[in-house]
Amino acid sequence: MEPSNFPKELKLPPDAKIVSSIEGKKGCQITFETTESETGIKSLLEESLGSEGWAKVEGDGLIKNGSSLNVQIAPSEAEGLNVVTISYLIK
Repeated sequence: MEPSNFPKELKLPPDAKIVSSIEGKKGCQITFETTESETGIKSLLEESLGSEGWAKVEGDGLIKNGSSLNVQIAPSEAEGLNVVTISYLIK
């Protein structure tokens, strides 16, 4: 389940299966698995957030009004899946 303070404008891949989530006062983190490619994941995130005023920063991060998102993508042990961790820090 997505944390309540997870950015609503952030669209996950349709087949995303959330495997863990953590919520705190200053942010949250989710980890999910998907069959989407690394390129597809990055495109989806940049498209959904870019139209909402988020700007890409060095590496795999995005920033808006001092709040930041960091995205990490790695192959899963399960064949054909990628594991994605998104950390959201609220200013």
